[in-house]
Amino acid sequence: MRKAIRVTQEHDKKLERSAYSEQKRGMKLFSTVFAVLYLSCITLFGQTRLDLQSSDTVQSILQKVVGQTVELHMRSGEKIGGKVERLGDRLVHLSQLSGAEYSEAAVQTADISVVVVRTK
Repeated sequence: MRKAIRVTQEHDKKLERSAYSEQKRGMKLFSTVFAVLYLSCITLFGQTRLDLQSSDTVQSILQKVVGQTVELHMRSGEKIGGKVERLGDRLVHLSQLSGAEYSEAAVQTADISVVVVRTK
């Protein structure tokens, strides 16, 4: 009888160790996946600093920030913010406009005096 109890207790200990190992392995996997996703999000969605060159123009800066959210200050004093979708020779296409999320705009690049880009 005692032998049977001892065998059962040893079996229970093995099961506990096995469950603990599985739990530990699961936590390591979760941590690894979380770290990879976090770094991917930073890379994909994080906006980088402006790398201003002496030859840059409003047009070249807008080209660098396609896909990012900007605020454009116009020569008239108005401001318009949104996500840069496309850039043409004379126009920039903005979507997801600040304060008018379901609207889009085409802005003449010649009328832009300042490009504000949020960086981290």
